[in-house]
Amino acid sequence: MSPTCVADDISAFSKSSLVESIAMDTGEGLTEWWQKHSEWFHECEKNIFKLQELEPNWNSYGAKPVSIKSIQLARDIIFELSKMSAVNCPRIGASPTGNVVLTWEWHDFTRELEIEIDPAVGIRYSYTDECSPEKECEGETVDPMDIRLILTK
Repeated sequence: MSPTCVADDISAFSKSSLVESIAMDTGEGLTEWWQKHSEWFHECEKNIFKLQELEPNWNSYGAKPVSIKSIQLARDIIFELSKMSAVNCPRIGASPTGNVVLTWEWHDFTRELEIEIDPAVGIRYSYTDECSPEKECEGETVDPMDIRLILTK
């Protein structure tokens, strides 16, 4: 998957009312800007960090404990995604290989995106769409923007 973003898209995004920003004077005449994250972020973050508690063989089939690196990357990814008003909190889980798994299901239950955060590879994803099977895709990426583009289709 290789999404493209053109200058017009960027300027439209920056002017959009969907992204809320805060400005703060640093006291040195500089203004810092950052976007506020969604209300669901902290609860989601807490649940991702709970995955550290899984012991080896947590599924009784030899599953590995979830790697700290996968947990940290998952936290960073959801932080970035939480800045988009169109993105909701994912379901949080673990893979038997020791990686964090995040899943989004659309309200009409016809579409689903599942990602696995593997620090050695990046983000593995699988998108299914019952109404538009031609849009279904799977692959690997290291760019969370690719995931955001799928989520906001």
